[in-house]
Amino acid sequence: MKISTLLPTLFIVLLLTSCAAEEERPPLEGAWNLVYSEWPGHEMTFPDQITGSSIKFFCKEHFAFAGRLHVDNVPMNYLGGGRYTLEGNRYSEMFDYHRSEDVIGTTTRILMEFRGDTLIQRWPVNEDWELDEMHHMQKYVRMD
Repeated sequence: MKISTLLPTLFIVLLLTSCAAEEERPPLEGAWNLVYSEWPGHEMTFPDQITGSSIKFFCKEHFAFAGRLHVDNVPMNYLGGGRYTLEGNRYSEMFDYHRSEDVIGTTTRILMEFRGDTLIQRWPVNEDWELDEMHHMQKYVRMD
């Protein structure tokens, strides 16, 4: 093969192999914006009676959330993070930091559901992963 044919062919092969498809990230990883939340025993929901904003971030093994919510016009900083595990729809958060000292060092079990670009979290669940009748629910929409 002539050099004039070999060089363009080699260039095209190198170009195609260098543009290999980017490895897909797990569906949880990234930034998520809180769009709806309800708490058991409260007559208030977000963003109806509770206003503000909150973002939750996930990377390979860690999570963090930050926000500022307003309940009855009283601002509340909403902060925390730590490590997590996810197996199917079973998600556990192990808190390394939180705005409430009594949460640090605890683990929360959560049922996760993905609907396209929407993440739904429901908790608490017991050791058998059964959802408590009076449970929290949060909906997030992917930001990135």
